[in-house]
Amino acid sequence: MITLAPRDGSGTCGARATFPEARRFVRMEQSAGTIESEARGLAAVLKDGRLSFATAESCTGGQLAAVLAGDAALGPHLERGFIVYSADAKCEMLGVDRDDVERCEAVNSDVAAAMAKGALVNSRADIAVAITGFCGPREADEGVGLVHLACLDRAGRLAQRECHFGDAGRRVLDSAVEAAQAMMAAAARAAESKGTSDAKGKMVAGCDRA
Repeated sequence: MITLAPRDGSGTCGARATFPEARRFVRMEQSAGTIESEARGLAAVLKDGRLSFATAESCTGGQLAAVLAGDAALGPHLERGFIVYSADAKCEMLGVDRDDVERCEAVNSDVAAAMAKGALVNSRADIAVAITGFCGPREADEGVGLVHLACLDRAGRLAQRECHFGDAGRRVLDSAVEAAQAMMAAAARAAESKGTSDAKGKMVAGCDRA
């Protein structure tokens, strides 16, 4: 069963808690590639498989799902998408803990991981990817450009990234989508190599559907 690791009690956005099964954080100062090139790479990984994805998006507001749906090669692999921009949406649709949502205005690693888990539990997808962040414009002391991503499969493998894209306006959204696609490709390669696609529709590693 996948459970959230305890926080250190500091209450700061710098806390790096994640599921115990994976502690992988990547600091990305700027995005590599483009949405189009990442889409081509993801399509190449998926071309011979039947893996499906669920997306859970906050700051990007469905942009990742739109990119997938608009691509002839990727569209068939999109099982469903959740747009959970508000705190209530995250809690009600994906079961994210209210305390985690209220910490750092829902931009933290726990929320990203819980969003991915909630998307997987509430879908028939093999892999779920989640995005939450501050994409601007700046309000109060928000760290614009800070984005947390999480990718979880039905074998319980979780990868997370903490990205720092800077105060780059619309480019932050694009960079977040690019990073998500790269994570999806990595998760698909891992799933195919381990045969996770055989788990489709089954209850696996605490990621069973309610």
